[in-house]
Amino acid sequence: MSRLLLLLALLGLSEGVLKLSPKKEGLLQAITYKQELRVCNAYPGIEALEIVKSGYVLTGKEPLKYKTCRTVKTSLSSGDKLEFFVSNGATSEGTFTVWDLPQHDAVMLLVVHRRKEYTHGVSFLSHVFAPSKAGQLAIIDTYGGVDNPGPVKLSINDGSDDDALSFDTVVGVTPGAYKIKLAIGEVMIRSTNFVAEKGESYVLLRMGWGEHSPEHEWPMDFLVYPGGGALVEEAKPEVKKTHMDHSSAQTALIAPCLLVAILALLQ
Repeated sequence: MSRLLLLLALLGLSEGVLKLSPKKEGLLQAITYKQELRVCNAYPGIEALEIVKSGYVLTGKEPLKYKTCRTVKTSLSSGDKLEFFVSNGATSEGTFTVWDLPQHDAVMLLVVHRRKEYTHGVSFLSHVFAPSKAGQLAIIDTYGGVDNPGPVKLSINDGSDDDALSFDTVVGVTPGAYKIKLAIGEVMIRSTNFVAEKGESYVLLRMGWGEHSPEHEWPMDFLVYPGGGALVEEAKPEVKKTHMDHSSAQTALIAPCLLVAILALLQ
């Protein structure tokens, strides 16, 4: 049995909004929590995104590029709205609204991705990592499009055993070095080194967009954040990206999915 401890848990992903338990006011003083916001750009076709809150550009002079994640330094309150713009663009691609914040220390993950059922449109996935003594790895799939590439095999290896990973789950990982591999059938797409640390929260994110015509395709890929430097990566052809008008992208907020994460806190 490898050091990877698979937890039979559904990933608490919600579309467009982050809604948790109501706040409770302290009787004597406000209680502060250590909370961190991490944002990933998994939208193929948008090279870089600017994140704006109340007129302030949170991404500064370095927009969030496609296939990257970043820890965004900001304080959040209930009702805050995060607007996403194409770099140097004037039209909002979508708005994410924070409903309530967790009443504990937490890492809050927000993934911007392309709506799988539409050619155009920005959508969001969010997850809150509760405190844990073990490392946690959320496995999220945003790959979409009309092309079916075949059976996907995602696995993790600690140097001795391979364990299969399933999308839309959370697993606990003990500290140590791992190798994560993504394959279509028997064809290796990519592999990467991954070092898990005690108590850290990670995301494994599959991205890309499949089309019948290569000029509209963004090859399948994945990242691990934080960390996960590339170990082996097959050469990919240069892709000609088309100019797309997202001015009519749907920004209406959708109620959270009723998925409850059952995440064990490992001692």
